[in-house]
Amino acid sequence: MDQDQMRMTGLSSLNSRMFRRNLPTSSQSELSTTMSHGVGADGRYQTVIQDIAKKMGAGMADFAALSTPEKPVAEVNTLDDYDLYCHYVAGLVGEGLSGIFAVSGKEREWIADQLTLSNSMGLLLQKTNIFRDIKEDVDEGRGFWPRAIWGKHGFNSMAELLDPAREKEALFASSEMVLDALRHAVDALDYLTLLRTQSVFNFVAIPAVMAIATLERCFMNPDILKKNVKIRRGEAIRVSHHIHDLMTMLTSSSSTERSTPETYHTFSESMPRRSTPRSHEMTLIF
Repeated sequence: MDQDQMRMTGLSSLNSRMFRRNLPTSSQSELSTTMSHGVGADGRYQTVIQDIAKKMGAGMADFAALSTPEKPVAEVNTLDDYDLYCHYVAGLVGEGLSGIFAVSGKEREWIADQLTLSNSMGLLLQKTNIFRDIKEDVDEGRGFWPRAIWGKHGFNSMAELLDPAREKEALFASSEMVLDALRHAVDALDYLTLLRTQSVFNFVAIPAVMAIATLERCFMNPDILKKNVKIRRGEAIRVSHHIHDLMTMLTSSSSTERSTPETYHTFSESMPRRSTPRSHEMTLIF
């Protein structure tokens, strides 16, 4: 396998892992089938993936260069750094998928030019994963929450977020992580309104809605500091069944039907009720 093939396989694998973490099991076979086409012999797919893999490799190398023997995994400091890191590892995957949707003929050609919306879709998924996986990441020596968020709550390291004696402050920091992830929710919905093929819509919409469900489940939930919190299988199945209705709502010409989809609203409306005076900013979104 030459270097370009290794890059394409790596991008396919990364995308599959990123989307699978937000996909119910019943949808994973469709995902695997879709991604397998991108590593095949079709030069159009290869061009898209090679371009994205090159950008991703260069960006991740920049972050890897910041590591030291004392900190083998570079720390993310500012929110801008956090956005940039998530762009390299996930936003570019979103851009690449838009390119694949376009060259495949399943979507209109100009979907490949929707870089901001494609990036936001990737960031919504990636930031949800980073937020939810804090216990696992800290236990394995990783730290992707930006210092700009947890540092203001008096923590000197991400490991301190897991201290049971400081659970209240850790949850305040976690609420800011949710707020930051939700910055991308509107763009994600806007992206979905541009899709016209049901199979592509399912591929994108299911992990997006699962991400919102995950944020709802983990918001101000102390369990994320103790274990990996997951969406129940029954909830995942219900989400899958509602996706066709969601596409109808988003692509309808009626301004009423194009309002915030009920599926998003169902998961998001409970978060403000769990907010506290220190996390009151959550109420400003809904």
